[in-house]
Amino acid sequence: RLESLETALVLAEYAQRPAPPFAWYADQIDYLREMGDILGIPNWFTYGATCFAHPLRFDRDVADKFVRRIREGGPAGLTAMPVAGMTTPVTVEGFIAVAAAEHVATWMAGRALDPACPLGGSMWSGTVDMRTGSVSYSTFDALFYGFACCEFLRLWTGRHLPVGGGEYCDAREPGTFAAMEKAWKAMTIAAFQGSHPSIGQGMLECGRTLCPVQVLLEQDFFHGLEQMAQTVQPTPDRIDLDGIADVDLGLTRSYLAGAGTLAHFRELWLPRFVPRSGWDGPRGDRLALDRARGRMDELLDAYRKPEGREDVLERLRAVVARARQRLL
Repeated sequence: RLESLETALVLAEYAQRPAPPFAWYADQIDYLREMGDILGIPNWFTYGATCFAHPLRFDRDVADKFVRRIREGGPAGLTAMPVAGMTTPVTVEGFIAVAAAEHVATWMAGRALDPACPLGGSMWSGTVDMRTGSVSYSTFDALFYGFACCEFLRLWTGRHLPVGGGEYCDAREPGTFAAMEKAWKAMTIAAFQGSHPSIGQGMLECGRTLCPVQVLLEQDFFHGLEQMAQTVQPTPDRIDLDGIADVDLGLTRSYLAGAGTLAHFRELWLPRFVPRSGWDGPRGDRLALDRARGRMDELLDAYRKPEGREDVLERLRAVVARARQRLL
C-alpha cells in the first residue's frame, strides 16, 4: 500500500532528476501529487499500465484507478497480457476472439464514463511452454498471436494497437545475447507494425529483473540503432569533393588518412562494450561484461547524493507518515 510513496522518497533523496513514481492505487495519487508539489514537479506520478486479470476481470484496485484516470481526461486502454493456452484458448483464432473482446469491453467501460475519452491500449501476448509451464512474451508464436489480434482489431475497429516492446525478452543472464534478443524482438515488431518499440532499459526475465550492467550493453545497441535515424546532408563539407579528388583511384592513398575522416569518424558506430565485429564466442561475451561492469563501478564511484534537499525530504516524509496512518 505504501510502496509507491516509499519509492517516491527514495527517488527524491537519491536521484538528481527524480522520475515520476508509478501509482499502483488510486488513493496514492493525491499523496504523490502533494509530494511533487513539494519538489516543484507538477503531477509527479504516472498511471502506468492498466492491467486486469485475464479473462476480463477488473478487481477493485484496478477499477478505481481506471475510473479516476478516465474522469481526469485520460485514455481508456488496456495493457493486455493474455497467454494462449492459459487465459485464452490455445488456437490463434480463439486467442483473437477473447483478447479482442477484452479490449473492446475496456473501451466500452471508458466511453460509459466519458463518451469523449481517447481509446488506446497495447498487446503483450504470451504463450506457454507446454514442457515446463513457463510463459514467454518474445517467442515466435507469442509475437504472431499479438500481431494477428492487433491486425484483427485494426480491421474491425479502425484502432491501431502496438504489440508490446523489446524489453520483455526471455533472457535470464546479462550479456550481448540478451541485447541481441531484445533487438530481434524490437525490429520484428517494427517490421510488422511500422514503428520501433523502446529498448535499452536493462530488463531481464520478461521484466522481472533490472540489471544495471545490461543497461550499459544495451546503450551500445541503442546508439547503433540511432545510426538509422540520421538524415543525409549534402553540404560541400560533407561531400568533400577536394578529398575525393585527392584520393583519386586510391593507388597511393586512402580516405583513412584524410582530413575528412579525421573530422567525421565519430559519426560511425563506436560501441564501448559489445564487439562491433560480431559474436566471437564466450570469450567476447566475458570481455563485454567485464568492460560494462568496470564502467558501472566507475559510475557508482562517481555518484554524489544530491545536496540541499533536507528540508524538502522532511516535508515529504511527513506526507508519507500521514499516508501510512490512512492507507494502512
